Amino acid sequence: MAQDAADGTTAPQEDAAKGGIPALAEITERLIRVLDEGMGLGVPEGVANPTFEDLDIDSLSMVEFVVAVEDEFKVSFQDSEIKGLKTFDDLSNRIVAKLTDGQRSGAADAR
Repeated sequence: MAQDAADGTTAPQEDAAKGGIPALAEITERLIRVLDEGMGLGVPEGVANPTFEDLDIDSLSMVEFVVAVEDEFKVSFQDSEIKGLKTFDDLSNRIVAKLTDGQRSGAADAR
């Protein structure tokens, strides 16, 4: 894993094509695509980490978005997890955590 100098967190850098966890940049690109194609919303130019409020996503729209994200990434969110999400980075990091946990579970199941 590589260290992200901006906030001190680590992000997986494995290639998704090799069965690894996608990098945060790829996750963000896919989130933007889901937002655009699924909801007809776009991320304003030059905004690196928009809040869902910036995007005018209300609670009902957030539920629609999360369902589309669950389908895109084959993950599942609890209602309590959704309430804590404020920005794209929050969601991206939560997806990485879920994919990482799923990979660990799959490895444990294979034993």
